[in-house]
Amino acid sequence: MNDNYNLPNVPQEGTQEHDEYMRNQFGDDYELGYRVGFGRRFGAFIIDFVFNTIIGVIVMGITGVFEEIIKIENPLNNLEALSVIMQDSSLIAVIIGLIYYSTEVLFGASVGKMLLSIKIASSNRKEANTSQLLNRYLIKHANSIFSVLGILLSLEFLQGISSIILVIILIGFLFTLGVKRLALHDMITNTAVYYKENIKNY
Repeated sequence: MNDNYNLPNVPQEGTQEHDEYMRNQFGDDYELGYRVGFGRRFGAFIIDFVFNTIIGVIVMGITGVFEEIIKIENPLNNLEALSVIMQDSSLIAVIIGLIYYSTEVLFGASVGKMLLSIKIASSNRKEANTSQLLNRYLIKHANSIFSVLGILLSLEFLQGISSIILVIILIGFLFTLGVKRLALHDMITNTAVYYKENIKNY
């Protein structure tokens, strides 16, 4: 952000005095300029997708999933066996994803966010508390949670719910294109994504 905004006697940015001054001048909306929008957040998503996929492939190899698939002769004549293997691999992939993104609860950022120097915080630009981060994680990954439950409990309707939630989450992510730069899960949990250096430490 600009250090002086072409205004006289502006307190040093990064201080509580500057925060109060800007809020008095422009209202709470001045905070919106600090939020990270769609582009960089999508970049973090791509990085996370690549890392998550690599980890998934390694785990699938170690657990012998690929070997089991190769062993199946005439897959079209062994659809039941293939279906069991694919279900197991789907369960492994979803669980890996849930574990991978748990860093957003522990550190306020996924690996992709860390590499791009952005972090989840409260919508007022202060550090998010554990409750906010956990609730955000549960909402953002609700489709994966329902998917795991559906596979483990063999309840197909939970898989259907998972698909519906996934569509809602994807549409909700597009809300970051708006002025407030908030995804649906941010709106619900009162969080936002900022550059790490712009998160308040006062």
